[in-house]
Amino acid sequence: MKFDRAGRRCHANNIITMLLAGIYFSTLLSFSPPAHAQTSILPGVYLPSSYGATCNGIADDEPAFAAAVAAASGAGGGTVVIPPTGCRLAESLIVPTGVTLQGFAFNPQNPALGSRFICDMTVTPCLQLGRDSKNDVVAAKGFSVTRVSGGAPPPGSVGVLVKDAYNILLEDVGSYLSAEGFYFKADTQYGISAIVSRIYGGNISDNYIVIDSWPELKISDCRMGQNGGDSFASGNAMIKITGGLPSSSPYSGIGPNTITVDKCTFLNGSASPGPAYGISFENVVGGDVHAGGYKFTNNHFENIKTAYVSLDGASTPLRNLTMNGNTFNSVGPENFSISPYAVIENWQLIGNQFLGSSFYLNQTNAIINYLEISGNTIGGPAIIGGTAGSTANIHGNIFTGSLVVAGNWGALSVDGADAISSGTVTNNASGNVSFSGPYNFPWTPSLTINGSSSGISQVTSGTYTVSDKQVTASFIITLTSVSGSGIVGMAGLPYAARSTAITTGGGFFGFTANLLNAPQTLGLSVNPGTTSLNFSQMTSSGVTSVSSAILTNTTKLSGTIIYQLP
Repeated sequence: MKFDRAGRRCHANNIITMLLAGIYFSTLLSFSPPAHAQTSILPGVYLPSSYGATCNGIADDEPAFAAAVAAASGAGGGTVVIPPTGCRLAESLIVPTGVTLQGFAFNPQNPALGSRFICDMTVTPCLQLGRDSKNDVVAAKGFSVTRVSGGAPPPGSVGVLVKDAYNILLEDVGSYLSAEGFYFKADTQYGISAIVSRIYGGNISDNYIVIDSWPELKISDCRMGQNGGDSFASGNAMIKITGGLPSSSPYSGIGPNTITVDKCTFLNGSASPGPAYGISFENVVGGDVHAGGYKFTNNHFENIKTAYVSLDGASTPLRNLTMNGNTFNSVGPENFSISPYAVIENWQLIGNQFLGSSFYLNQTNAIINYLEISGNTIGGPAIIGGTAGSTANIHGNIFTGSLVVAGNWGALSVDGADAISSGTVTNNASGNVSFSGPYNFPWTPSLTINGSSSGISQVTSGTYTVSDKQVTASFIITLTSVSGSGIVGMAGLPYAARSTAITTGGGFFGFTANLLNAPQTLGLSVNPGTTSLNFSQMTSSGVTSVSSAILTNTTKLSGTIIYQLP
């Protein structure tokens, strides 16, 4: 770390940048070499002006820049400087291995100023970092990539394409006026690892960032979208993640995987509506069992049209998604738009503010292989459901709307630390479900004779709790008329009981009225593996059933049943 005379810290990169800028301007003032002169003014530093670049925004500077980057790469590596003006590219500029593109006077607030490439509208990509199938090592710093003004960019156009490169470094780079802002593309064994800091995007008509089969990408401190009405009021996503290879491929471990996005703002200014999705997973193929690993932390999403997170049914199991400390700050879109056929595997949603209109993770046709939802603020009605064998833990959230738990679960735990500020908690789930805390759910008991409620008029109510595979259900039954004879029982328990008779469960009466000759040992015995029970009594022969002869047209009963789940 270095300090100036006032004691302020000066970053080494800034010192190097200022040195290069001084050299660049002094060189321009002192001489103007011919187009094909030797052009490294210092070892490893190359001026495109020495190859004929004018950077006046009118003449095509792509041939000069192509020559400069070729010279730098051919010499074993070097820095190609970009002046603080506009350099027109009539063709794509492809940067080979060993080259650092270094700009000056980077101005992300106004891409019409500072060091910048101005591409013709038909050029795509404007800038390509890395050559096809080469694993080039390239860096880019301190400039913008934009286009000649004149309406919306062509569909499919790309501002900055990172292609088949290795250990890429992007720092202080902006992409404007393209369909795709930044596109990271890997093919089979080519393309891996990129460190991306302080990138910016605006006037993007489709996807601000596309991650296509790219592994090991870290993005931090970025800003996508511009503050104002100059962003397009449409588009697909702020971040689109796609690609990959199936398990049959020898390169099935390719990305997209090991993706981190931290401390970024995704806000499309006053353009309304913005892109359809904040994060869109589309046709993601992860053949390798270790594929996945998507971490989004401390980001801000706003002005999204449809849903903050989208996952289609064409994607293979989406593994290892972590969302921690993010804010999804508009009430209009859904928090999640997840195909019911999409498999969720090891998702951790912790400490976020999901302020969208709804929170639906209801996988009616696909399994959830562990889902953690803890410490979030969740807006709108929430439905969380899985198919047989699904597992999830819901703990310590604030739900501003109602919560419905549905589906069939191998293990679902809902903790009493969750707070429901409006609405109710409804349990429509089956399987191994556990609610701890003050959750009381309604159920409808029904008195039966020989297993049928025919001939019985009754008014009933009941509530139950479920925790650690144990159901505690209370009931109140009032008869208004009764006919028929046989064994008295009850139907409609909220869950089927364990099938082992010894450990199934039973119950007791808290209050009875208007019974005829009721036995003093009147109790309740749950039928194993069913949602029914029988009235029981203790006799000298053991526990026996109870006849309907004890019932009258005004009988009142209340009690509690405790039984075990499978």
